[in-house]
Amino acid sequence: MIKVWTLFCALGFFLGGIAAFLMWPRTYTELGGNTYFPPNATWQTARYAVGITVHGALGKNYSDFGDKQVFVVIYHNQSPILQKEYVIKAGDLEWKVNWKQLSSVEINFSDSDTGSGGKIIQTIDFRIDSSTGKIVESK
Repeated sequence: MIKVWTLFCALGFFLGGIAAFLMWPRTYTELGGNTYFPPNATWQTARYAVGITVHGALGKNYSDFGDKQVFVVIYHNQSPILQKEYVIKAGDLEWKVNWKQLSSVEINFSDSDTGSGGKIIQTIDFRIDSSTGKIVESK
């Protein structure tokens, strides 16, 4: 009877340990969550806007070199019309949004942690085709 009880307790601790491991929080650092508008525009007046959020790697500091998940959303009259996800390898990933025209935006990603002084490592351009209304992307 004691052996059965010991086995039962050991099994309980083992299964409890597995459950705790599976429920262990998987954390990452999130930056951004900002919306960028063309010059002199606000959320209420902008025809188009860009939202950017970046997630660092799970369980690591954001500035550690590795894959960063970049989420880009393009809005038209406050409604999302395009959602894209990119993976960019970088340390301390930063970005700058440049509106070339009201229907053309450029996002420059740079890594300020590589000793390169914030060298641009990837550029993504979005342009709204005025004849079709579709978004054209170039990397």
